[in-house]
Amino acid sequence: MTGLGATAGVARETAPDCGAGHCFRTSVRISNGMGFTDDGIIIPPEIIRTHDALDEDIVSGWAVIKFNKKKRNWCWKAPTIAELQETGVAYGREWLHRPMR
Repeated sequence: MTGLGATAGVARETAPDCGAGHCFRTSVRISNGMGFTDDGIIIPPEIIRTHDALDEDIVSGWAVIKFNKKKRNWCWKAPTIAELQETGVAYGREWLHRPMR
């Protein structure tokens, strides 16, 4: 994985030299409570629940690079999101139980 700390297929446990993070604004896909963006950012379940985010909502914020010890690779993680824009697109049963905002 180029740019995220892997060298010749071996993951490093030291931070790569690619900066502290980056801003993002993109749609989110929800799976098992976790949020995932098309550009590879992971949004933890507690952030998804706090903002009541659903599939295809637009989220923006700051992502930082983190080492995933379980998968032994680097990934982008959003410790928080600054803004959520609802798209009105709904998938699954959770939409039926979601309170109106």
